Parts: sequence; structure tokens; C-alpha cells
Amino acid sequence: MLLVEDLESVKEDIKDISSDIVFEDAKYSYKTLNTVITEIGMKINSALSTQTSDNLFSDVAGTVLLDSENKIEVYIEDINDEKIQRFLEEFNYSDMFVFKEAEEGVEQGGSTAPGEYISSSSSGLTAGFRVRRTLSNGVVETGFLTCAHGNTYGDSIKDSNGNVLGTVTYRAYGGSADISFVKLNNSSSVSNTLSGTSYYNVSTTASTPVSGKIVYLFGAKSGKTYGKIESTNVSFTYNNQYFSNLIGASYPSASGDSGGAIVSDYSNYTYNTMGIHRGIYLSYHVFTSYTNVKNTFNLTRY
Repeated sequence: MLLVEDLESVKEDIKDISSDIVFEDAKYSYKTLNTVITEIGMKINSALSTQTSDNLFSDVAGTVLLDSENKIEVYIEDINDEKIQRFLEEFNYSDMFVFKEAEEGVEQGGSTAPGEYISSSSSGLTAGFRVRRTLSNGVVETGFLTCAHGNTYGDSIKDSNGNVLGTVTYRAYGGSADISFVKLNNSSSVSNTLSGTSYYNVSTTASTPVSGKIVYLFGAKSGKTYGKIESTNVSFTYNNQYFSNLIGASYPSASGDSGGAIVSDYSNYTYNTMGIHRGIYLSYHVFTSYTNVKNTFNLTRY
């Protein structure tokens, strides 16, 4: 565990929880690193809205928080020393950043249980997990989550047999989310039992993403895969849309897995809710964290 100060009281409190933790010095706090990423994102969004050709941040493709290294990776198109210097003039943390050439690295991950095949009018996707959404007037809608790319507002979503499950009544595409809420028809239902299993379930308990945690993807294309969380803040621009605070992990995924359920903390045939798979950025398989968006979009697991 990285600590910015040698706080013995904090160490003792943590050791009460687990004696296996190793403490190392860190220059920057988790809060500072994420604040800098937010500031970079604001500059990227400003550059996207003004479309000024000489704005450095038009060439900043994304950032990745390297939790275990206490640094931020910054991806810049056509990177050179001048661009790095201009970037560092904006942020006075020269040893905080690792600069890399931006690559063509964003891929869209491409039914009515978590992990089953579903389809929109244009794409094959994967069902996430079921949620209720509370509207501003107090009305509660029942449905489930999938990804926002590959469908549009008002789209009919069908199951693997071609039966209409419901309609997309809300989409969040950009920022910390790539999710669509599918409002179920009265005759449709979504199980908490994971696709491909008869007794493994997704709990309504949600886990917060932590670097190093094992997570599992249930996708229509890849089935069940697993890997570790490698970054708790992956941010990038895709088709002039800026994404931030997505979670980067090492589990394998493929086109068609988008929208699939990300789960964690297996115990007694049950996994905790973690997020919704988006796709791939560089070497990271990224997903929307449920705990990051549930309050913003008034979502409740059931």
C-alpha cells in the first residue's frame, strides 16, 4: 500500500484489518492524481468544443492512472519533445507523468440474464444486470443495463430468440459512463442468474473497484473470463467524445461482449455487482463502474 506520509496511526488501523499489507512511500495522493486527471479532462473537453487546431489538448488522446506506480500515463498523438514541454508547462508535476504515443487503441466491445446475447436495431450486444431507475417525478422503471454504444434512445432490444425485451429509455455515453437503461416490457423479465450457469448469481451488493482486485466478465461472445483491475481511472477520447474514470482490467474480451456484466468477490455461488463492459482501450479492457454511476443516474439493483 502506498502512503504519502509516514502516518503510524493509519498503519496501525490498517494492520488491524490485515497484517499482510506492505507499506511504501508515495509522493502523490490518490486524490491528487485523480484531480490532475480531471483537470486534463476539462482541457480535452474544452479543446473538443472549440476545435482549435493549435490547442495541445486536441492531441491528448487519453490518460491512465497507474495506481501501483503512483503515476499517470498520458497518450499524445504525434508525440514530440515540444508537446511534452507544453504539457508540463500546464502541470507542474514533471515526475508524475509517463508520456506515450497515442495509438488507434479504442475498440467498441461488440441475453435476458447477465452475459446473454441481446440485439438492438444495429448491433449484437450483451445484457448486463437488472436495475430499477427512479425518475425525477418519482416514477420507478424496471429494467436492466447494457452499453450505450450499439443502440440509440428508443431502440427496441431483443433477446437471443428475437423476442422484444424492452426499450432504451436512457443513455449515458461519455464522461464516466457508457451505459443504456432498457425498460422492460410488462411480459419480459431479467434473471440475476449468470448466463451459462444454473446456480451462480449476481448479488445486489456492489463492490468498489480497487487496483489488483480480481474481476470477471460474462460476455455473449467470450463467455466467462477473468483478470485483475490494473487502473481505476482510464480516460480517453473516442469519436470526439471524452470518457473518464473508466476502469481498466486484464480480462480477455471480444467484439460482442459490450454491455456484459462485470462481477467480483465470489462467495457461495454468488458474485458482487461491479460494472458494465465497454470495450478495449490500448491494452486495457475497460468498463463502467456501477458504484461510480448508480447515484448520478438514480439506479438501484434488485
